[in-house]
Amino acid sequence: MKPIRDYDIYVGKTMEFKIVKINQEFKNVVVSHKVLIENELEKQKLEIMSKLEKGQVLEGTVKKSLLMVYSWILVE
Repeated sequence: MKPIRDYDIYVGKTMEFKIVKINQEFKNVVVSHKVLIENELEKQKLEIMSKLEKGQVLEGTVKKSLLMVYSWILVE
């Protein structure tokens, strides 16, 4: 997930948030949209992983290459 550079694009938008912290003393509430997105991405990942089988042929776009001892790529 990429960091947000310009928060102004969200001004006036209606979005869903998850309450992650309530501070009664300062009457402050911390909310997160990112938590909702991460939860949804995790669900999608689990669903996709459950459908993969050895020997399957898939098509995808290379998003990232990790070259260490082994060669790994992230495909979406």
